[in-house]
Amino acid sequence: MDMNMRVFETLANGQCMLLTNTYDGLGYEELFEEGRHYIGFRTEEEAVQKALYYSKNPEEAIEIAREGQRRVLETTPMHTGAVRSWPLSLKAGR
Repeated sequence: MDMNMRVFETLANGQCMLLTNTYDGLGYEELFEEGRHYIGFRTEEEAVQKALYYSKNPEEAIEIAREGQRRVLETTPMHTGAVRSWPLSLKAGR
């Protein structure tokens, strides 16, 4: 699992995240559900299409942002060391 902390920071701040799915095995799929916690894309064209769609449908983007924030805040201890180990503790079933 090689997840960037920006994912957690963005979601925890209640922002709707447009996240690439072009790299397999980063761990996002183990912790978050695409379309529920973040918006995923595989190509540049798909990223543009989804950005345009959600800009015209902000209520859907807001709901995804809320679900992503809820997922992070309900399951992540908020001190730095624990936040960094959170993906590992979830994978271990703690």
